[in-house]
Parts: sequence; structure tokens; C-alpha cells
Amino acid sequence: MLSASSFIYKHFKRLQTKMLKPSLFTAHNLSKLTITLMGLGTVLFFFFFLFKPVFTIIKRAFIANSGFTLAYIKLLFNNQQFFFYLVNSFRIGLITTFFTILIALPLALINNKFTYSGKQAIFALITVSMFAPPFVSSIGLKYFFSNYGTVNSLLMHLGLIREPIYFLSGNSILPIVFIQVLHLYPIMYLSLSSTLSNIDPSIEEASITLGMSRWRRYRDIVWPLARPGFFSGAILVFIWSFTDLSTPLMTSFHAVLSVGIFHQMNEMIDNPYGYVMVFSMMCITTLFVILLKWVIAIDHRHKMIGKTYSTRSLARPNRWEALGIYTFLTSLILVSFIPHIGVFFTSIAERWCNSYLPTTYTLQAYKNLFSSSCLSGIKNSLFYGFIATFTNLVIGSFIAYTIAKKRVFWVGLVDALVMMPLFLPGIIMGFGYIITYMNTWLDTGKNPAFLLIMAYTMRYIPYTVRVCTAGLQQLNDSLEEASTVFGASGFRTFWQITVPAILPSLLTSGVLAFSRTILEVSESLLLATKEAYYPITKMIYALYCSQGDGPTKASALGMVTLFIILLIVVISNKFLGKKANNLFKITS
Repeated sequence: MLSASSFIYKHFKRLQTKMLKPSLFTAHNLSKLTITLMGLGTVLFFFFFLFKPVFTIIKRAFIANSGFTLAYIKLLFNNQQFFFYLVNSFRIGLITTFFTILIALPLALINNKFTYSGKQAIFALITVSMFAPPFVSSIGLKYFFSNYGTVNSLLMHLGLIREPIYFLSGNSILPIVFIQVLHLYPIMYLSLSSTLSNIDPSIEEASITLGMSRWRRYRDIVWPLARPGFFSGAILVFIWSFTDLSTPLMTSFHAVLSVGIFHQMNEMIDNPYGYVMVFSMMCITTLFVILLKWVIAIDHRHKMIGKTYSTRSLARPNRWEALGIYTFLTSLILVSFIPHIGVFFTSIAERWCNSYLPTTYTLQAYKNLFSSSCLSGIKNSLFYGFIATFTNLVIGSFIAYTIAKKRVFWVGLVDALVMMPLFLPGIIMGFGYIITYMNTWLDTGKNPAFLLIMAYTMRYIPYTVRVCTAGLQQLNDSLEEASTVFGASGFRTFWQITVPAILPSLLTSGVLAFSRTILEVSESLLLATKEAYYPITKMIYALYCSQGDGPTKASALGMVTLFIILLIVVISNKFLGKKANNLFKITS
């Protein structure tokens, strides 16, 4: 009997060894082959729709008919207008970043320390500002703060002023800063809140026990640990503000670098000035990304200390603290919704002149939307968004799988490259696509739909990869290994084991990517050259610039866009949960 048991055990181990070490044509190696082929496809995708457009811009900035030249760069530095635009862009970026920090820092501290009634609802309303397009907000702001708009009319009616205050002077950057701050402070808040929530609460408790003052605790403990998240959010906000095209266009402030590039589009074939302007913007954003990586590398020593080892208990505010919290948050929400309220009243106003509210109302603008070309803009955006989101999920989930499972040795390089679109402004990507594929079958003058979809896909792949990677890292490898051992193919294992496990992450990233593609402005304005292919944002801009009831139609279409985004936000909040805190946190 002993020899029989030994025989059975010996052959069982041999069978087990064969199952765990499959041959070239078994499931495990077939999975590697699939990964290799998909990896090749991903590399080609990034080459044609990221690296090639960027390299084309660099080439056009330095190559003339006679070969390599620095003449175009010298031309740029000798142009006083360029420096004027550059200084204005820096001013807007720095001031916007400062005020977003001023708002987001107390928000993050409140969220990290206190629990109170209505907290989730309040912070859901706050994050709506991040999804609401500043492109649309600019319309409402102009009607609220124009010379005889709501604010001036109300102040004159109350007898506080005799002449209107010129809030929206064409030489003022205040409207741009106001709109950008309301749009970007949630991003700064999410980055800070994520970092603060990861600080081990036992460290702060120990400092309190040792008698450390609150100010010293924030200076010596909280600040060093929160610094990576602080700089991540600040640099991301600065880049976003510095390269913003839509807000300066809609507020009629054209003396910034992004609008200067936009106006060069008609002369880009004969005039190399546009190429060097784009190249200069690309260099500046790259320098800030390098600065961010350098700062995070310096703070790397705090990384292990900052991990959460115990549950943080949130305090209930006392009466005066609660009064201050609710006053601050309520005021912030009301101010955040001022531009959107202005858009709503503009869309239903039949007559609005020298009064703080419209004197007569109509729904004619909404009726006209569904009986005109505006409806095609809505259909186009939904179509582009759906195809781009599907492509985004397919490519992004594969990249996330490669990163999370470390199936290739160059995982670090893949992770770094896939984050590049996050820091390349849409105006650079759009400009690169136009000059790269001009006079080809992808020429935007013929049919821009394909390039629009590819631009949207590339732009928001980092979000998909970030969310899906987090979901995959929580998946136990033993489930996939067991499936392979029992003979399932690599594709079947991925489809029936991996995909259901990360389905919440896929839905989360898909909803986020879809909402952002609908709001994309820079690439839409540049690439959509024919009205039949206009997405929503390009349609709003075209209506706003037209005569007659164009601004009213633009406002109505803006309200439809806000409704779509609000619906998406409601859906995304269901799936995002706490994952929203990590979407804008930059890894080291």
C-alpha cells in the first residue's frame, strides 16, 4: 500500500508540475503573447497620437528649408508681444493657484478633522464646480457683471453707486481668475484631502500627548507630510490655468499665450511663429512637471511615515466652530453657482437690460435648440464621447493591467509615459494633430471626427489607468492563478475573473472620461473645422460669437450641457466614493 501511495503521489506531483509550467502553446504563454501584441498596439497608438504630433511641433520650430536653425527661436525672443502674452499667462496662473490654495486648504482641513450633518451633500456640491465647464460659466458671468448687468444694476438701485463699475474691462484678468478659481479649487482640495487623510493619526495624537501646540503640530508634522499633495495640486492647477484657452476667449481677454496660439492657426503654414509659441508653452509645462517630480523626490523620506495605520476619528465641531464651517461652506457654494445662475437667466431672458433680473422671460431658445443644427452638436458630443470612452477603457485597462501585475520589466517607464497627456495642454495636442496630419486622409479640413475621438481618448487615458491600477492592485493574484491551473485560457481568465473584479473601477473611470470629453474645449475648438462635426463646446462658441439671439442660444445649450454633466456627476458619485480623492494625486 505504501508503494501505491508513493506512486500516486509521485504522478500527482508530476501532473501538478506540468500544469504550473505550461508549454509554449498553453494558456499562460498565450496570455504573454496576447500581452505582447496588445503592448505593440498601445505603443503604436501612443506613437501616432502623442509622440509624433509633439515631435512634429519640435521639428517645425527648429527646421527650415536650409536645415536646422535657431532663427525662429530668436524671432520669438525679439517679439515684445510674446513676452507680454507670457507675462499675462504667468500672472493668471500664479494668482489662480494662490486663490485655489486659499480656498482649498481650509476645506481640506475641515474635511480631515470634523464630521457634521450634511457633509457628503455639501462636498458633492463643491465638486460639481470641477465638472461644470468654465467655458459655459463665462457667459453667465458676463451678464452678471457687465456694465448694466445684475451687480451694477442692483448697486445703483440701492443708491450705493452712481456710475457702473467696469468689472469686465477688456484689460482686466479678474474675470478669468474668478472663473478659473471656481473651476479649479476642487482639484486642489481633492489633492490636499487625499494626502491629509493618509497621515497616520497616531502621530498627531502623540504630539498632543507631548504638549505640542496646534501651530507647531501643523508646521512640523502635518505640513511635511502634506507637502507632496500640496505641490501636486498646485502645479496641476497652475498648468491648467496657464494653458487655458476657453476662459480668456469668452471673456474677451486675448493677450495670453493660449489665445495667441489659437489666432496663429490661420497663418501656421507660412508663419513659423505659431510653432515656436507652442514649443515654448510645451517647455514651460514640462519644466513644471520636472519641478513637481523633484519636489516629491525630496519629500520621499516622508512616504512611509505618511501611511495610515489606524482609523482617524473625526470630531464634532462645537457651536462656534459649526457656525464658522457652515458659513464658509454655504458662502463658497453660493459664489460657485453665481455664473451658472447667470447662464440660466440668460437662456430664458427675452429682455434683460438695465435691470438686475430679466424683465420678460421665454423658452424660445430651448425650442430652437431641438429644431436647428444645435441638436447635431449634442449628438456629435455624445457619439465622440462614447467611442472615445470605449477606446479609452480598452487601452487604459490593458496598460493598468500591465502596470499592476508588472507583466513587463519596463513598468516604471510605462507608468511615466501614460501620465504625459495629463500635463500636455489640449491646445498643444490639437495644434500637433493639425500640422501632423495636414493633407492626409486624416486632415481635419475633410472630416475631423476620427482625430477628435483620438484626441479625447489620449487626453483622458491617465484617469482610466490611475483608477483601474488601484482596482487591480487590490485583486488577489491567486484567483487568476487558480483559473489558469484549471485550464482556463488567458482571455477567459481576464474576462471572467479580472474584469468583474475591477468593474467598479472601469465604470468609475469610464464615467469620468465621458464627462470630461463632453467638456473638452481646446481640442474641440482647434480640430472641429466644419459645422456638421461640431461638438457641444465648439457649437456654444460659434453661437456665442454670432449675432442676434446667438448668446441666448449659447446659454440654452450651455444649460443642456450642465444638465448632462450633472447627471453624469450623480452617476459617478455612486461609483467613485473615496476614489475621487486619488484622481488628481500625482505619483512619484
